[in-house]
Amino acid sequence: MAGRALAVLVVVLALFALPGQAATRPGGKLVPEQGTLLGAYLDGWGSTPYVNVTGFEARLGRKLDIDHRYWAWDDGWPFFGAAPYHYERWDVENGRIPLVSWDYLGAGSLDAILDGSHDALVRSRAREVARFGEPLFLRWGYEMNGSWMPWSGYQNGRSAAKFVAAWRRLHDLFVAEGATNAVWVWAPNAASNPDEPWNDFRNYYPGDEYVDWVGIDGYNWGTTEPWSRWQTFAEIVRPVYDAYADRKPVMVAETGSTEHGGSKADWLLEARAAVQREFPSIAALVYFNYDHGGYDWELTSSAAALDAFRSLAADPHFNPAGMPPGLEPQPLPSSFPGTVALVTRGARARDVRTTSFRVVGQGRCLARRSPYACRFETPSGRHAFRIAVETRARESRRLRLRVRLDGYRAGSVVFRVNRRTACVDRGAPYRCRLRVAPGRRTLHVRFSAETALERQTLARVRVMR
Repeated sequence: MAGRALAVLVVVLALFALPGQAATRPGGKLVPEQGTLLGAYLDGWGSTPYVNVTGFEARLGRKLDIDHRYWAWDDGWPFFGAAPYHYERWDVENGRIPLVSWDYLGAGSLDAILDGSHDALVRSRAREVARFGEPLFLRWGYEMNGSWMPWSGYQNGRSAAKFVAAWRRLHDLFVAEGATNAVWVWAPNAASNPDEPWNDFRNYYPGDEYVDWVGIDGYNWGTTEPWSRWQTFAEIVRPVYDAYADRKPVMVAETGSTEHGGSKADWLLEARAAVQREFPSIAALVYFNYDHGGYDWELTSSAAALDAFRSLAADPHFNPAGMPPGLEPQPLPSSFPGTVALVTRGARARDVRTTSFRVVGQGRCLARRSPYACRFETPSGRHAFRIAVETRARESRRLRLRVRLDGYRAGSVVFRVNRRTACVDRGAPYRCRLRVAPGRRTLHVRFSAETALERQTLARVRVMR
């Protein structure tokens, strides 16, 4: 059954140049004759492998065309993964195309590639890819025009020359070992940083004979940063697209949008229309579905965003391989169960007498015994939380408070004593050390958080010695 599914996919996609390719789209390996392949990066390979993909697909209502994952420089892909399947083999047997982003983090400077120090490892990996035998996308050295990458020109002499030479060397070693099933995706960041002439993305291009697809990594940061603004999908991808769309098929290899500064749902719907109307050479779109660094890229940040992506996935343009529906979307409940708990430990546990939990507009709960806990049913969206901790101590006490949020996303947590702010913590786990005076006192913990749609809502507040 799995073999037949892959056979259908290969027939539809064609591995090499397609004679029937539309004039507006360059041909090449794994390029569909028309339409746009749909893929995603999905977190959870370390904790819930395979289920992270199938669960997402069930919610989406169809299989993905492309399954994206990251491997470290010395990881044993493509024959690596949890039993009973290797991840890439599992993808192929289920009709997906693996997209491997091969990291070079911690492997040294680009000089270590150029002087041959890594030749043995590269040749070994190439032989394994050749033995794997199935086509897979290979994306090495992505975002090379971003100063944050150790393989960037910025960190290698403020020049693109070493990157180009390293890319060509890796490519030649793979070809020498017979790994021609690797489909090379060269993917600069949509915006160069620093924005200087020497760092222009075009300077990093290794040449048409060394690149199968041109990728684009670009995000709509909205108003999450002082330097950012709301950008449409078209604004983000156009510079790189315009430079190569007539020469190579284009893959949007990493993309996503925040909810801050606009509507993520509208952004996704605009992207859907723009791909079909303005960017005929975009042959693959891979969404970065991960709450990375606290940014709400995930499609489950709102019910509207998820619905918008579902509509994109249901559009025939984004299903050129004819992935069967076969999967019923899991309906989203109208509300989500959540537990808020406060646990006291150590000799000072008796100092906390009662704890009042409140979700503004949703309900209130009073807990009188340790462990202090309350359960709420909250609809999807953002809610304001208020926690009042009543203490009674005979002498001045120093308490350590920690707020843990599982299933909620909070920008910051505010701790207050006697109407004065003691701490503001903007990164999980949210912590504060504060002193409580003798007598009866009330400590306040406040935060605003969004529900997480994919798992049960849970929030814990712990007071520890």
